[in-house]
Amino acid sequence: GIESGNVIDRYLQREMTMTDANRRPDTGTALSSTTVDAPSTVSIGGEEEEESGLYGEYDPLRREENGIRPGSGPSNLEEKKKRMRRLRRRRTSLCIVALLTLTLIMAVLFEELHYGLAFTWFMTRYSEVVQLPITVERSENPTSIAIVIVLKDSTHDDQYALASSTIHCYAALHNYKLHVVNAAANETWKTACPQNDFMFHRHCILRHLLDGMDEEWILFLDADVGVINPNHIIEEYLPSNRSTHIVFYDRIMNHEVMAGSYLVRNSEFSRRFLKHWADASFSLPESFHGTDNGAIHIVLLEFSFPDLREGRAKCEELWRKSKDFPSLDDFVVCTRALMAGRRMDGIEIRNKTNSQRWCRDGWLTNSMWSRRDFMLHGWQKKRLDKLGFASWHSPLARAPGTNLAPLGISLAPPGTVTDDRLAAHCASAGKEAAAEWAYKDSFMGEEEEIKKRVEKEIE
Repeated sequence: GIESGNVIDRYLQREMTMTDANRRPDTGTALSSTTVDAPSTVSIGGEEEEESGLYGEYDPLRREENGIRPGSGPSNLEEKKKRMRRLRRRRTSLCIVALLTLTLIMAVLFEELHYGLAFTWFMTRYSEVVQLPITVERSENPTSIAIVIVLKDSTHDDQYALASSTIHCYAALHNYKLHVVNAAANETWKTACPQNDFMFHRHCILRHLLDGMDEEWILFLDADVGVINPNHIIEEYLPSNRSTHIVFYDRIMNHEVMAGSYLVRNSEFSRRFLKHWADASFSLPESFHGTDNGAIHIVLLEFSFPDLREGRAKCEELWRKSKDFPSLDDFVVCTRALMAGRRMDGIEIRNKTNSQRWCRDGWLTNSMWSRRDFMLHGWQKKRLDKLGFASWHSPLARAPGTNLAPLGISLAPPGTVTDDRLAAHCASAGKEAAAEWAYKDSFMGEEEEIKKRVEKEIE
């Protein structure tokens, strides 16, 4: 109300003080000092616009001067159209930018989910290659130890090439006898070990190998286990108890006993256990049984605690019902609960925090390792630099033997250096064979750092 009154007062005052000359231009009389100044202009966006004043273009005084009758619309329709066109152009530009941004985000997500090239580049980058001197050596009269790896056939040799090269060089360097058995190459194994499931077949082969071996201890390894740190010797991990014949260790990622690597004494006890384990393939349930890694838990109960029939029967019922990894784990937990607090004669199972575990899954720490580590499990080419379960990145800048190239070639092409030639080189090179482990610096961690990462996985 007050503002409207002020407007009316201004209008009346203007009428009263306006000179005759202002009313009749032909008189030439000057306007009084109270005349209203012409609206000033300001520049907005490069174009001049009148100051809006209190009421903008709807100010009654300005509308009258411009000859606009009361109740009529805005004076500058063209300007409004220009503004609307500018708004439309801005909206269109924003929509285009948003669409392009969304398309780019979708393309990046698709690439990372299916190929992960950027992630792989980030994870495998390193600043320099590091070589560590070999400082350990076996005693003059060491315990006789052999390493055994059983392969189904030779069709997948390239899958385990990196792991195999480290094992061959390591065994030759420290003078361990290495047996790599191609099960398909010897027909006698089919007769001696009729298991159709290769995962059980290999334990049967080892049982028969013991008959012809002179070594006191054998380290059995999966083909995808590689030596990351040759500054450890197998003697470090032998049990101090003379009554122990087989040593297993717990996997970190779940509740399982690891079936892919174990220490076994060359004894009658070990032969009986391996036969019992291999023959378990003939009584597997028709379920998601987990092959030898599932069966080892029932085998341990049957072999060590034959009187626990009622408890074992409950676990076996879970085994028969298992249909995937979670339900298989229910069975495993059941068996481990029965084992808990009970001593197994002749068998040792090292828990997840035991410092005498010679191997672990490397992918649990994205292939990061410390000098405490000895061997890493899971070096399969099909999972190298891939996305998904058990994917891994090589902590080595090159495979052992890469420098053993023919004359005139700086680096040997993959597959041109045989494991036997590499072993011969490492045996003759002695501690100079350390050069075959060319580490990426970005994968080397402090012992405490890696320990914490492993403990986090255990939690």
